Amino acid sequence: LWGDAEAQKKLQFILLITCLICVPAMLFPKPICIYIKHALSKKKKPQHPITDVIAIGNEPLLPENQRFSAQGPKGDDHHGEEFDFSDVCVHSLIETIEFVLGSISHTASYLRLWALSLAHAELSKVFFRKTLAPFVEDGNIFSVFIAWAVFASINFVVLICMDAMECFLHTLRLHWIEFQSKFYKGTGVRFIPFSISTVLKDYVEKTA
Repeated sequence: LWGDAEAQKKLQFILLITCLICVPAMLFPKPICIYIKHALSKKKKPQHPITDVIAIGNEPLLPENQRFSAQGPKGDDHHGEEFDFSDVCVHSLIETIEFVLGSISHTASYLRLWALSLAHAELSKVFFRKTLAPFVEDGNIFSVFIAWAVFASINFVVLICMDAMECFLHTLRLHWIEFQSKFYKGTGVRFIPFSISTVLKDYVEKTA
């Protein structure tokens, strides 16, 4: 990397250890935080009176949405669900495994671009040896100019054009599948391009 193989080896080892440390850091904190949050919410949960309605005469003292029962305020039945710590741990384990495997597969996918660049470098050497090199060794200037034109044309068509197309397609695929799969959910507001006619139409309809 810097002309020092030993320094590169140490850097690679440090990065590998950091990645291994990140695995338990992703696995354990989430279940523990959820458990602590659940325990604190149980301690701070207010005690509600047993009576369903407190009334004076025929008129209830509290509105219907604020009446209390033995289970708590109406509409809060989901708080009565039993908390399962093992279920949270299983979900955290599945998410961690998916993330680790996804990171490895995504990194391997990005290595394709490196492999393509290496293959194109070797192709360029082959084209040079088969087209330009023999005429350069021969010493014929006129043949060298013709061979150089052939060599430049092959490099442009096969290497530059193909390389640009391959890099574009691979980068598009990697961005869409690997990169966006980390956070993209496909939800939100539908995109509507700006249109002056649409704005004027809406304005006329509102003012009519």
